Amino acid sequence: MVVLLRLICADLYKLRKTSLLRIHLFVPMIGAVSFLLYYKTAPKDTFNEISAFYEALAIAFPILIGLLCAMVMSVEEQAGNFQEMLTRTKNRALPFISKIITLLFLEIGALILALGIFDVGIQCFVRQKNFPIVTYIEIFFVLFIGNVMLYIIHLVLSFRFGKGVSIGLGIVGSLIEALMLTGIGDKWWKIIPYSWSARFVDYISLKQLSVSNYLLLRADFHNGILIAIVSSGVILILSILWFHHWDSKSSLE
Repeated sequence: MVVLLRLICADLYKLRKTSLLRIHLFVPMIGAVSFLLYYKTAPKDTFNEISAFYEALAIAFPILIGLLCAMVMSVEEQAGNFQEMLTRTKNRALPFISKIITLLFLEIGALILALGIFDVGIQCFVRQKNFPIVTYIEIFFVLFIGNVMLYIIHLVLSFRFGKGVSIGLGIVGSLIEALMLTGIGDKWWKIIPYSWSARFVDYISLKQLSVSNYLLLRADFHNGILIAIVSSGVILILSILWFHHWDSKSSLE
């Protein structure tokens, strides 16, 4: 545990010198402020407007994740072509686990900033009726849960196939996320990781808009959460096993 904490601190220190921290924290903040400025002048449809921001945040995350995981890979590649990461500890998997935890910490920070700024802005700047604080907490958790697998997948793809694949898939993932909010996604969203965050947010928002409709779909929502948690755990284990045997020479970049 001590070794892992040191690795996390070292990762944060290295990322401090890059634009990754600024991108991960400031982009969601800028998005929140942009929506608030729009809502200040737009016709008022309170809960639908608030729900639209959460959906937009969920749709934006795959692009952000693809870019950030590519940047993490690039930092390690520049540090001796991954050799520092592979030889730093006896347990080769620990540096990879450290990368995932570091990225998830950054996601938590980004979500807290984005949701916090939006919540305060809706009440104090736009002066509209707002979701209860419990709903914000629920949205935070479902966005976090829905993105865990994406961080793992994109980190593996970055190390194995290079930056371009991670960034390209992130762009495609955001398009899929938006598409899965339509009727097309009703049947397939639970088995497509790029749809989870937006769909989860949609269900949480529905609970505020129409409790009766939410109750009809609650089992579907809960099944999706369970699938996301279990699948993310399985992918995490498989990715750790993969990285334990990974040779940096096998990277395509």
